[in-house]
Amino acid sequence: ETIIALYDAGVRYVDEAIGLLLGKLANYSSNTLIIVTADHGDEFGEHGKFGHQSVYDGILRVPLIITKPGIKGGTLVKQQVSLIDLAPTIAELVGISSPQSFHGKSLLSRIEGKEGNGAGTISTITDARLGQMSIAYRVPGWKYIYTENLDGSGSIREEVYDLTYDPGETRNLHGADIEEVRKFEL
Repeated sequence: ETIIALYDAGVRYVDEAIGLLLGKLANYSSNTLIIVTADHGDEFGEHGKFGHQSVYDGILRVPLIITKPGIKGGTLVKQQVSLIDLAPTIAELVGISSPQSFHGKSLLSRIEGKEGNGAGTISTITDARLGQMSIAYRVPGWKYIYTENLDGSGSIREEVYDLTYDPGETRNLHGADIEEVRKFEL
């Protein structure tokens, strides 16, 4: 409870600091692009972990707020996106071409309400201390997690979650006779 209270206090502090910054930028709002995001969330005992060393949604789902003249306020993008798309989005919003080294795609069409590409997102984490790497592949409504040993000795575990009915990723469906699970396992 103490850790969560401290975390919540940190969130309040950041919220206040952003409010102060936005107040200072009020005179520049006609030509200012503002983006607020985070690099990761945290776990507080979910999945037996504390911190940010996993590929569960408590770590991966972060805020992404973009405001700029010409973007309709209050727009909510319900499609899943990835922070790898942030740099190409910034480039497009400020009117420059994305370098070929950028791997993501601009989110502007999704912000404007057009359909996205429907592809899944991939996230990885390497825990050298445990000698493991986890790879998550997330598509709308589902997530597959594969964890393996870094020494090449193979898989430690596979997990499949139906995020529609289990958003907390608590019921591993790996091995279940469900079409979506079989697709991931293939």
